[in-house]
Formats: sequence, structure tokens, C-alpha cells
Amino acid sequence: MAKLPSPAAATEATASPGHLADDLQDEFPDWVIETPGTPPYLASRNSPAPLALGADSYGAMRALLDEADAIDCNRAITELGDALRTRGAEVEVHGLSLSTRTRTEILRVVTARRGMFTWTSGISLGPIGDVEATADRMMPALGFGPRR
Repeated sequence: MAKLPSPAAATEATASPGHLADDLQDEFPDWVIETPGTPPYLASRNSPAPLALGADSYGAMRALLDEADAIDCNRAITELGDALRTRGAEVEVHGLSLSTRTRTEILRVVTARRGMFTWTSGISLGPIGDVEATADRMMPALGFGPRR
């Protein structure tokens, strides 16, 4: 029996490089995605840490960007946990999320993905590059009032 191509491979085979770059740009807005007409795809950013990536396919570039995002978000969620602890909250970090409790012991969870901190309810808390301001915004919601 013949193996069918994956939907991603089929999309890559039929879409223009510019269209695929636009899709990547939408998904990873902090990156500059370049398509010189033929592979390799190129991506670069200036912050939070300067980095340049290259890949021979859309799928490989997406995987590299996804990995870079996970590394950045892991670092940021750890920093957010530390910032909340210094403000008096008890926090547990679990990969790309953290859990804490309100003053009345209600569990609250924050995730980091695609450069943003978000409550699991879907409400955005802010960019991962703004850890201190995010911690300040979270404290009243946790019932601890403004920053101490």
C-alpha cells in the first residue's frame, strides 16, 4: 500500500514559499522570516537573545522555531515563578506552566507559549519579556494586593 504524504508535506509542496513564510511569521511574530525564493528558509530575531536559524523546509523551520519558543518560554516561566515567590506566592513550575494558589486556596495556572504568558482561562497576562510587570499584574488576581 502506498504511503500518503502528511498534510504538512502536501501543504509545503503546493504553497508558495512566500505564503509559507507568512504563515510562520503569523505564528512566530517576534521573528523575521525570509524566503529567498528557494530553500533554505531563514529566520532571525534580535531579542530576547539574538539568534539566526536556517532550514531546508517549512516543516524543519517550524520545528526549529517551536523549539526556540519552548526554550524561551521555559526560561521565562521559571523567572516568573521566582518573581512571584519574592512577592509571597507559593509557586510550582511544571515545564512551560506554573501553578499557584490564591489567598483563598483556589488553584491558578499560567502557561507560556509563543512569547506570551496566559492564564489557562485564555486571558493574556503579557509578553514573556516583561516578567516583573506580569508578576505585578498577577498579585491582585491572586488576592495578595499590589507588589509588596
